[in-house]
Amino acid sequence: MRTTSIASKLGLAVGAMLLVSSCVTKKNFNALTAEKEALAKEMKMMRSDFDAKIANLESGNSDLTNKNKELSGSITNLNTEVSKTQAQVKGVEKNLSASNAKLSAMKMELNAAFSDINNVVATNDQRIKEVENMLYLDLDDPVIYTSGSSELSKKDVEVLDSLASVLKSNPNLSMIVEGHTDQRSISNDKYADNWDLSVGRSTKVVRKLIELGVAPGQLIAAGRGQYMPIKEGATAEELKENRRIEFMVVPNVGKLYKVSKQK
Repeated sequence: MRTTSIASKLGLAVGAMLLVSSCVTKKNFNALTAEKEALAKEMKMMRSDFDAKIANLESGNSDLTNKNKELSGSITNLNTEVSKTQAQVKGVEKNLSASNAKLSAMKMELNAAFSDINNVVATNDQRIKEVENMLYLDLDDPVIYTSGSSELSKKDVEVLDSLASVLKSNPNLSMIVEGHTDQRSISNDKYADNWDLSVGRSTKVVRKLIELGVAPGQLIAAGRGQYMPIKEGATAEELKENRRIEFMVVPNVGKLYKVSKQK
């Protein structure tokens, strides 16, 4: 608006000069001329300032446009990264779900492998002990022998009768009957050595269990000789504890093997 006012003034000044040029004095003419030039100079400066402001605005607008493009590109990249991350999360969730399913299946197989043993523990008030990574029944009254003998005492038969009831009520349970001797060597007409004596002890126990009604397929006779002692000493009491029978319970090895191969 100020530029318009200046232009108007300039026009009026020019008109006035034309109208009164014949009647004005030289002094007045010069004054009007000077005013015209001053107004023209001011208008030029204002025009230059206006153009500079427009240029600055256009430059700022260009910068904003470029920044907007950069921001739009950043948003696009961010959306791409978010999509990738979401896909990765879904992949992890899928793998986790598959792993949980495999873990559940393995637990089921393990429970099935030990179900017979667990049932014996739960329903027959039996205890399990671990010896050299093997599972044995922990009997209150172990079967103990006199030196060089495989004969069972009346008390031993009572223990076996109780054990036979457990085996008969759990027909899928397998058991290794393991004979042991003390460290003293033996060699006679009946037993050639401690291996022979330990197997003779386990065989006699197996036969007694079968006689008490246990299915033969549930039983395995084995001997360990003197090589798995409970006590390392040589006192009469320590030697007596080593002359014994152990009952190793056997889980479903096939199921355990299957579990071990799962990845």
